Amino acid sequence: MDGYRKASFGKEGSGPLQFNGPDGIAISPITGQVYIADSGSANGQFQYPHEIAIDSQGLVYVTDFGNHRIQKFSPDGKFFNWFSTEGSGPGQLNSPYDITIDTAERKLSTSDVPPVLRIDDQLLSEDKVKEIKTGLSAMKTGVILDIFSYYR
Repeated sequence: MDGYRKASFGKEGSGPLQFNGPDGIAISPITGQVYIADSGSANGQFQYPHEIAIDSQGLVYVTDFGNHRIQKFSPDGKFFNWFSTEGSGPGQLNSPYDITIDTAERKLSTSDVPPVLRIDDQLLSEDKVKEIKTGLSAMKTGVILDIFSYYR
């Protein structure tokens, strides 16, 4: 079966419903809202956004590849905060690419160094990022989840 366009919106630009370099897209399972990651550099803006994840409370997390951080937003798009600085040390990210949220609400992300990160339940309220060392593996652009929670 071939696909077809059901709807479209937006155009190139930097105003409302305009996009510079859209990349990631997610739909909230709670509200049905569509979220699209686009470019910028201030709080709430991105330098090469890539992926979006939405938790069970509708909070939105976006990987900010160019600024080496993950940003957090309310369901209505209000910027909450961000965490991380560039690097490979504790609490640092190096060009985070993908993000996903597992069923136990542990946030996981991949980046260049180290390849798989566990981000604590207190994501963005404290700077707690830990490398997973339980035999999980991931390619640079993917995430693997441990559904048995052995790394708690």
